[in-house]
Amino acid sequence: MSEAVVLPGSRDIRARLDRAIEESGRPRDDGADPSAGASVGASGETDTNTDRQTKSGVTTPTETESEADANAAVNPGRQDSRDESTSGVSTSACVVACPPHPQHGGHRGDRRLTAVSEALVERGISCLRFGYGPWDGGHGETADAGVALEWARDHFDSIGLFGYSFGGCIALVTASSQSALDATAALAPAAQIDSELDAVSTLEKIDGPLQVVSGNQDTTVEWEPIVERTREIGGTVVEVPARHSFRGHETQVANAVGDFFGRTLDDSRHG
Repeated sequence: MSEAVVLPGSRDIRARLDRAIEESGRPRDDGADPSAGASVGASGETDTNTDRQTKSGVTTPTETESEADANAAVNPGRQDSRDESTSGVSTSACVVACPPHPQHGGHRGDRRLTAVSEALVERGISCLRFGYGPWDGGHGETADAGVALEWARDHFDSIGLFGYSFGGCIALVTASSQSALDATAALAPAAQIDSELDAVSTLEKIDGPLQVVSGNQDTTVEWEPIVERTREIGGTVVEVPARHSFRGHETQVANAVGDFFGRTLDDSRHG
């Protein structure tokens, strides 16, 4: 099931919590997620998203604000007090997902994020897909990821962080300053947003298991330095014969990320 969440803070961060069915014990929610229509990603390809719900209860969003999100945003800056399904609940594991570049059509309903979210839910792991606040050159977006992680820590026992493209860089940079993070994965991460947001230089500061998934035909981002450094520090690298969009490889990528978090978050709970 998918639930609307408004994260605390001044940047009005909206999110969807795709809750693992085993954890919720409740029927799937057929409500639509905000985001959509057609969006052009960093790869230049157009993704068309329609409102649908997968067999695991993950809602694929549309880009327009939905009634569900509008209701959840009654009190911007904090979680809606009417959201009883998430308030005061502590369950086992959750992965926070960072979307791709918001100025290139990136949003929390990106098809790669929803594919990963479905794979996580099928493995009993919830996924919090958040949307960034107003554009801030990557710095505010990094802060948004930190806020999403803080919210997840308040509601779950084991926490992972994931991101795609621009969001992959955000995830890696954010993870480097987070001590209470159980695992981190990045899909086709950008190596650098600016001199202060450099994923390559921060990799060795990341505590816990690390996975980088890259397309070896990717010409959109400079992935080689991240892959090389990840291997040097003992992280896991998965190479896929794909371009930056991973079109046609979504299931392979989602399963690789899902298996990684399924293993590492389970180890953190029982280790």
